[in-house]
Amino acid sequence: MSTTQNIKLLLVMVSANIFSQENIVLQPLPLEIQNQSLYIKEVQDERFRKQLGFLEGSTRKKKVFRLYPSAAVSVKDFMNISLSGSDASRPVYIKIKSLKIEQSKRSISEITTRVFVKLVFLEKEKNTLKELFTISHYEHQYFPISSLTAIAETHEKRIRAALEYCLRSFIHELLKNDVDANKLPQEIFEKAAADTYVPLGKWFNLLTYKKIYSKYNQGWRVSYIGFADNEKDFMMPFVMSYERYGVKSKRLIEKRFTAVDAYTIGGGFEGYIKLIPGLYASFGLEIPMGIEITKDLNNNKRSRFLIGAGATQGLKIIPWRDFGVIIGVGVFQQVRNSKLYTTDLGFELEVGINF
Repeated sequence: MSTTQNIKLLLVMVSANIFSQENIVLQPLPLEIQNQSLYIKEVQDERFRKQLGFLEGSTRKKKVFRLYPSAAVSVKDFMNISLSGSDASRPVYIKIKSLKIEQSKRSISEITTRVFVKLVFLEKEKNTLKELFTISHYEHQYFPISSLTAIAETHEKRIRAALEYCLRSFIHELLKNDVDANKLPQEIFEKAAADTYVPLGKWFNLLTYKKIYSKYNQGWRVSYIGFADNEKDFMMPFVMSYERYGVKSKRLIEKRFTAVDAYTIGGGFEGYIKLIPGLYASFGLEIPMGIEITKDLNNNKRSRFLIGAGATQGLKIIPWRDFGVIIGVGVFQQVRNSKLYTTDLGFELEVGINF
């Protein structure tokens, strides 16, 4: 095979991988909707990107998801199968402002997947479209992290649920304006709609190294931190750490030791608040446990179980969302059952990567 043929074959393979897509066909399942006399005349898809999202598919490879044959046709057909559609019915127009599927880890063992939809319902008045109702809605579902295949297979169900909510909410609004509220059918949805779109928080994996300086000690700590980013809420990451530190020589002399080493594994609570994109305030409580090894002036070594509690406050800078270097600074306070001290305080300098 010639070099030119090899290049062409490579381009075809790369293109197939990059542009592979998974079509979603909405099932034609009619809804039980009462007291309606309307039909969807036309649906306009006003999204800049016509795809639903770029996510892992049933084969666990990332694919472009799309509604087949198109979002406009799919939404129109799905809604009209439940509406009357007679000549005497009221024609309604729909503009699709947003329709997307998303998924992200929400913990080390669970994934959030959701649909977000924003529709505008209109009617034609003197050849001009007049807005009747605008609705935004999220449809969430949570899965174990081992269920990626099941997630891909259930996107269609969540899209139908989101569209059903929008249609029922629109009919509810029409009925509120046309009849006494006490006569509204009981099956109309009354869940709160979403006001604005908020991106689903990205999951961050952080591997960090901290240099620790305190009144009595100096040492280091390595940590794994996993958390789901959030624009508004308090975030509680999963944290595992290992640290090693040694007592300063001045304190050793005061306590008549020649060497003291401590090895601990820490667990506890840590929380983040997002100040601005890429900048987080951190607060933590931890309970380190491990072993302390002391060596006295006679070279006698002794070991003891070490336990304590600590609090931390700091700032983390994560400038790149997908991959990159992170830096941080913080202060801490500790109490421990050490042979050399019971309380300590200091500061930390942190570097690491997110991936």
